[in-house]
Amino acid sequence: MEKKEPITNTDAVEISRIDMLSLVKMFTGIISGIAGWILSKTRRRFGSIPTIDGGMMKTRIPIFCVLSLLVIGSGCTDFKDSPVNISANETPDIILHYENGNISVPVNVSQIEVMDPYYFTKNVTSVIAILFNDPRTGILLANGWNISSVAGATDEHDPNRTYTKVEFKKEGLSFFIGVDETMNRTLEGRCGAKQWVTEPISGPLPEDYHQWKYYDEDSSMIYYVIDQKNERTVMLYNETTIFYLYPSYATINVEGLND
Repeated sequence: MEKKEPITNTDAVEISRIDMLSLVKMFTGIISGIAGWILSKTRRRFGSIPTIDGGMMKTRIPIFCVLSLLVIGSGCTDFKDSPVNISANETPDIILHYENGNISVPVNVSQIEVMDPYYFTKNVTSVIAILFNDPRTGILLANGWNISSVAGATDEHDPNRTYTKVEFKKEGLSFFIGVDETMNRTLEGRCGAKQWVTEPISGPLPEDYHQWKYYDEDSSMIYYVIDQKNERTVMLYNETTIFYLYPSYATINVEGLND
């Protein structure tokens, strides 16, 4: 049994256009026939076509009708606003896949919000492709975080240096990683939670998330991110590495961390 090819959106547009043209041609034939009948009746009644300027009027009535119908018909066959044509011309979503071992996470680039799009001129797809080479990206994606937005940023130490700030989000908490397209590499990362020390210094304790600095044995600075509502630590990180991410990722001993 011969397998039939499915009708695509483009095919549907062509079929609709052919059907409409056929209707216009049929309607044109009917109007032309009516005009001819009127012309013949007029000739039999008056012996000739009534004159206007002293000369015999020529067969302008049917010609005028046909031309008018063709103009109307050309408007009827304009499909640029039809739902079928709009569907056929839709831009497909750009889907990238983060792959690492048995982990595969799809990222819909088309749904990533571009902050201040008038000034942001970077290629978002290229930015995400660079981001995929950073281990922090895999850790976040594998633990349910989503890439929500991109924005242009300027280095606080060098105003001439610009980069892209990529935002990951989960349950109201943000984590940002910088991407330098010129150098084809990622930059420092930071959590969006408010830094809090004590109430006299930082004000009231946030009800959702906060973070505080801790210096380990070799004087390296590590940030603790606290989920105040659930009274637990959700992240340990420094500027280049994520050491712990709730609920299960850890590269350090976190025994008793959330006891």
